[in-house]
Amino acid sequence: MSSISLGEFRFIDGIYRFKKNSEGDISIETKKTSGETYGEHKFDSSCFDTMNFPNTCLSNDQKIRFCLRNPHFRLLIDKTTGKVFFKTIPAAQKTWLDLNKFERSAGADFNRMVPLSDGSLLVTTNTRYFRILNPRSGKQKTLNSHNFNKTSGGIELGNGLLGLKTYEGTIELWDWKKSKYIDEIKFEGKKIGLFQAFSKDLIVMYCSNDLIVFDRTKNEIVQSISEVRFLKKISNTSFAILNKNTIEIYSLDEREKKPFKLKEKHELKFDKDKYLYDFSFLSNGHILFFLREKIDNEDMKVSIFITDNKSYVQLAEAHSINDTNFCEVEIEIDGKVQLCLAKAYQYSRDIRYWNCKTGENFKDVNKHSGDIKSLIKLRDNSLISRVGDHQVKIFDFTKDEKDKNYYEKTAQNSVLALQELFDGSVAVQSINSIEFISPTTSSNDEVDLGKLSVDELKFRLRQSPQDFETYKYLVKKKESEFSWEETYQLYLMGIQEAIKANNKYRARRFYEKALRVAKDDSDGKSSDIVNERLKQAHLIYLNFLDDFLDRKEKLKVYKNLHKLLPKDGYLEEYKKLMGKSYKKRLIVGDGNFSYTEDLINQHKETHPDLAKSITSTEITDYYLSDADTKTRVQKLMKQGVKFLFDVDATTIHEKFKSKRFHRIHWNCPFGSSGPIPEKIEKFYKSASDLQKPFDRVHMTLAQEFRLKRERQGYDYEIVKAVSLAGYRLIRKREFSSRVHKYTHVKTGKNEPYGGSKETFREFIFEKMSQQEYLEKMKKNPPDTKFLGFANSLKNPKEKNFEVKFESQLETRLGYRPKKIDVNYFECSTDEDTTDYFDPDSASEIEDVRSSPKEEIDRADSISDPEEEEKDTRVV
Repeated sequence: MSSISLGEFRFIDGIYRFKKNSEGDISIETKKTSGETYGEHKFDSSCFDTMNFPNTCLSNDQKIRFCLRNPHFRLLIDKTTGKVFFKTIPAAQKTWLDLNKFERSAGADFNRMVPLSDGSLLVTTNTRYFRILNPRSGKQKTLNSHNFNKTSGGIELGNGLLGLKTYEGTIELWDWKKSKYIDEIKFEGKKIGLFQAFSKDLIVMYCSNDLIVFDRTKNEIVQSISEVRFLKKISNTSFAILNKNTIEIYSLDEREKKPFKLKEKHELKFDKDKYLYDFSFLSNGHILFFLREKIDNEDMKVSIFITDNKSYVQLAEAHSINDTNFCEVEIEIDGKVQLCLAKAYQYSRDIRYWNCKTGENFKDVNKHSGDIKSLIKLRDNSLISRVGDHQVKIFDFTKDEKDKNYYEKTAQNSVLALQELFDGSVAVQSINSIEFISPTTSSNDEVDLGKLSVDELKFRLRQSPQDFETYKYLVKKKESEFSWEETYQLYLMGIQEAIKANNKYRARRFYEKALRVAKDDSDGKSSDIVNERLKQAHLIYLNFLDDFLDRKEKLKVYKNLHKLLPKDGYLEEYKKLMGKSYKKRLIVGDGNFSYTEDLINQHKETHPDLAKSITSTEITDYYLSDADTKTRVQKLMKQGVKFLFDVDATTIHEKFKSKRFHRIHWNCPFGSSGPIPEKIEKFYKSASDLQKPFDRVHMTLAQEFRLKRERQGYDYEIVKAVSLAGYRLIRKREFSSRVHKYTHVKTGKNEPYGGSKETFREFIFEKMSQQEYLEKMKKNPPDTKFLGFANSLKNPKEKNFEVKFESQLETRLGYRPKKIDVNYFECSTDEDTTDYFDPDSASEIEDVRSSPKEEIDRADSISDPEEEEKDTRVV
């Protein structure tokens, strides 16, 4: 019987591969890392029943893929039944970390947050623009409604479509992954309220006191129910409505002419001066409902009840509709787990709990300081709350730790809303921004890992698979107790867990180490076995790159796969992803232009049009007197390089006014009279005017052994220059291995620089957003040493470095004083590669550029360089 793969989970000694046969049954094939199959287990899909999926339209296939990537869940095998299932990892085994932050655009207030199935977040605004934020990559798409001036809500439909409510009677359909407008559905004379998706084709809407069922395949209304006051989705096949004082439950029945059939009816009885306002179904079958009544013709009172349709128990009263925030949790009391209701009382310091069956009030279960304004239950049964106007807390209730906060943060602006996403992260919306936090399963204890055995370390890794310190200690034991094969499998598992932990840097390092181990352990093994290992590492890493929307890394992996397996079609995938759009590059001070030539020649096979994106400059035309240089320039001009002379690196913002360069290169800046810190500082300020946030400057500096402090701190004062201009270090790497025929020549002289290329290091600095930069400056104002301020700018997900200061450093004789004060970057050389393409697709760029001025950053006034330069000299 044929089957399809749904995904896999890796551990050091085993691979759990999910399969679905032609009849729809899902099973898990368990393999040893050596490839030998040693078991097959049935999958217990009932574990999904207790999970709170943001989108109930997910199939079991999608739910499995979702759980495999979500840090809240662990895969387990029931030894009694042999079934495999997902179990929630307790909150106590997690650590919450800050992810990315997205700022509000000027004039566009955030409206609603809608989680999407790939882990991203749809955010509607009070303008025609809506945004799709990716918390892992930090990237976003800004799209605009096709016809209307306001977006007020959205839902994810089947087949990758997004339904966007844009006007009173209109829903727009978008292919949100391709940023493509598809169509619109109009309901003349109707005002759309709540709307929900059922299966891939049915949309149920609350419109002007009527409920409408719309079939997208038939493009018509197929069912309607009148006098409806509320709509609540229960599952992918059922919903409930409020009709006067009756709650009606409808279920999908494809055999009937009308797609939804009335299944249950609950008529609630209460005084005539009260009316039913809202309700919820509890997991034990009881109903939680809210009654509303007027007091003194002005104020409102809300009464909260719980019922099993036979008896009614009143839980509480409130005087504000906003004071009815409940969630269902399991808590342990006197050694017994009970299903309870938790409620945050606004402007109170208590969270109160009621038994879901009896309505009994549990007293003094938990106390928290601060005004708790709302609660949201997370998938691990912990709660996240807004406390006061600025605080966010995550806490859980266990027998021994009743008051423990697993996360606590004070936001700069008032917190307005919280939303859990598909990948387990949480969006924290404030007035001016949306920030994301994410859980990892790293251990917080102080165990001496060096004293643990291999088995103890493996057990620890099962409990906390994202405790990356444990990986290091397991590898250290490879020579005695831990084999090369296990090391290789450990690194493959590390790729999987690093991505789940939103740690892109770790994932890339595990990938590189897996490749190295596969090659190092090749003695006595056939090339087919080694190639299969290399392919496996490439494909596992490639599989997880979608979570980061990382085009650059994908290109690198496809290129490696093509070199490894040239007949398997990976070059076509590479070319398809490559597209035609390249980053615009400005190279300043290139002397004899050998760097420009070397850059193009190295990438001519995979990047054939790279030359057309390069503008190469020099401060003097002296070098054209050399016949070789003149020939080189003429050849490169035919390939598309634009050359300009009389270009001063400190005033490029004037030369290229209002133009944008994604990358700016300057190799070995140095003056004939010695140090040039003033020129370096002016260069970075000038470069900043030509770049947007996340654009980069590549600067190669001399770094002779034992002289990096003097070079960085005195000759260039590089820390000060980049910090004041709003840049931060994200890479530092060897330069000689990246260039082959480049010859660095002295300014104004056609003779090679005396130093060796092996002593050069390429520093890559990324421009920060103005908002983040100003926040950092406010917290750590720069002083004369620039130590605290420069250190605060780093992003450890990109490059973990340290800015150091050394007072009265003794130096060699020469143009330097004998003793100098210096600050410099201390970090290891990073062997990353680079790419030469635009970071976003052409459609995304066009969408952003079509936004009005109030929707985009000041830097969006920067355009790309024109195809032809008026100042280009004819050579």
